[in-house]
Amino acid sequence: ARQPLAPSTPANADDEMNDVVVHAMHGRTMEITTSEITEKRTVLNFATFDFLGMSAALSSNTHNPVKQAAQEALDKYGCGSCGPRGFYGTVDVHLHLEKAFADFTGTADSILYSDGAS
Repeated sequence: ARQPLAPSTPANADDEMNDVVVHAMHGRTMEITTSEITEKRTVLNFATFDFLGMSAALSSNTHNPVKQAAQEALDKYGCGSCGPRGFYGTVDVHLHLEKAFADFTGTADSILYSDGAS
């Protein structure tokens, strides 16, 4: 008989998740309590796109290199809703990324495409 890929979810699983209280957010982590866990517990925050914790670093440090690089990119390329060549044409960062990817994979060259998940 085939085994399930994941164990069955208990009938009251939704009720158990409704009692999670978030006390603080720290980029990729957050402090929570539940009805069963009364002491604050630090857990990974998988409900965010900030899984690298960059927003916390950006807001707390005005001389952050990521923030500086973002400002330089905005100044050079402007702001748009997407970055594929089909919309804006080929720019230097497309070529730099393809070269870096080719070097990383040990190939002569590479072509990268946007996946449309923006």
